[in-house]
Amino acid sequence: MRNCGYFQFTVTDEQISEALRLAKYSIENHPVQDVYANDTADTYGLSAEERSLRYRFTGTLGEILFADVYGQSRPTRAFGAIDGQDHGKDFTFEMAGQIVIIDVKTMNRNSVNLYDYYVLDLPVYQMKKKPRTDRYFHITLIPHDRSDFYKGYDAAFVGSIAKDEINKYAQFFSAGSLRPNNRKTSVKFSRDTYEVKLSDLVSPPDPVVNVSSLNNFQKKTIFVGKRYNTVDNVCPLCGSQLVKKTGPYGEYMQCSNYPTCRYRKSCKAY
Repeated sequence: MRNCGYFQFTVTDEQISEALRLAKYSIENHPVQDVYANDTADTYGLSAEERSLRYRFTGTLGEILFADVYGQSRPTRAFGAIDGQDHGKDFTFEMAGQIVIIDVKTMNRNSVNLYDYYVLDLPVYQMKKKPRTDRYFHITLIPHDRSDFYKGYDAAFVGSIAKDEINKYAQFFSAGSLRPNNRKTSVKFSRDTYEVKLSDLVSPPDPVVNVSSLNNFQKKTIFVGKRYNTVDNVCPLCGSQLVKKTGPYGEYMQCSNYPTCRYRKSCKAY
């Protein structure tokens, strides 16, 4: 595990309000195709416009939080404001004595704690659109109340990964492939995507601002957990296919990614 700790704090109402203002302006004044343009509704009954608003709000809020914590200027337009894709604000930032270009990647999660099998998604099409990026910085938003998407969050500044480390630490999933998730269901990828485990992100730098200005500031560590497997013949640890093997104690299922992944399970359990 490369990540030796992250920090978390409560997002202010003003930060949420500003992100929502920018996102709404984006939806109203930049009615362009984005990742939800062809959707009618998803499993939660949300319209394509509402999904677009949530997508832009989440990305914009992450950029506002990054700016405030590290003494940068805030974004002046919403995440996705140009063509609905990843054209949010980039940050020029010093890390480990080097000046790097940061692309902030923000995701929502239900869990109060972060586990080592949680991942940062890096869609390939977004990576190609921003070739100047040096590092991807991940922020997790944890809602206080799922009944109101635009009210009450904690923000976890989890860490970052260099673009040139993607091939070493990320797992690639082609469009249409499946992998199990921690909700005992499966994720189907609509686009080619790299996934990086949160445990493989480098811990974030300390805030530039005084931590006393961050509500409920706390330092936390990533928990070691176990991913569920509910997709037939899919490895619960890495998402590769399982293959049947025969050993001295009978048949068992083993990850096809062995020896990189050493998951195995007796066929008696299948």
